[in-house]
Amino acid sequence: MKQRIQNYLSEQGINDICVDDILSKAQILSIIFHQADISQVSCEKVIVNQSITLSDENTPKRLYALCDSVFERVSGDCLSLFLKIDEKIVCLSHIGRPALCSEMAVNHNTASQHLAARVALSAWFNQVENSDEWVKSGELSPDFYPENVGVWALPICRDTGGVLGVLYGEHAAQNMRSSEHWQWTIALATVVAEILHNIQQDIQAA
Repeated sequence: MKQRIQNYLSEQGINDICVDDILSKAQILSIIFHQADISQVSCEKVIVNQSITLSDENTPKRLYALCDSVFERVSGDCLSLFLKIDEKIVCLSHIGRPALCSEMAVNHNTASQHLAARVALSAWFNQVENSDEWVKSGELSPDFYPENVGVWALPICRDTGGVLGVLYGEHAAQNMRSSEHWQWTIALATVVAEILHNIQQDIQAA
């Protein structure tokens, strides 16, 4: 896992975060995913997109518990986990203020509207400190960003390349992300990579 994290940081051009700090948090999250008491996760909190079917009905609850654990540790308004399937992304888990979409096509049009679609298309980490500036320049759509917010999105990638999904969050504009924030979110992206890969394989085999 340490090598995977090192490769991810190198590929994304993120050079100022300690690999061991991310690794220790990834190990914690891996334990949470496998051992969390999901009996406390209500069905109302779990997003099961109608366009996909998961072989293990407990997986959405475990993903929610995982994302919720990270959300509690980082400041923000919302956190979403998207799975990439063919030419679209679908939301598997969302925490915080209501999400504006549960799925989205991934193409050049949507990439100019929503940061999650842009990252799913490019496979590159993106951060926007003030959405108003990007909306005015036409780089984001006011349909998704009608107010002054900060936005970030991390690609979730397989070891051999290619995007498995996107981790997406919003926060108060001009609220610079701390090193602790990136340690937890990159750790989450690392841990869920294999999980999303398995989900993709199940969907393709169905």
